[in-house]
Amino acid sequence: MKNVRCLMGRHTWERHVTPGMGGPSAVFHTCSRCGTEKPVHEPAKYLSRVIPG
Repeated sequence: MKNVRCLMGRHTWERHVTPGMGGPSAVFHTCSRCGTEKPVHEPAKYLSRVIPG
């Protein structure tokens, strides 16, 4: 049975990384209460740099 807080949308997300995979599909969040998983959309590292031009 799901936790009452999770039924209300108040999940407790924990960040996980799959060691054998690379890229954005390797990172995901799992709720520590009910076990629901959701993908994480992290910005690409190369977009954080400012390219002079």
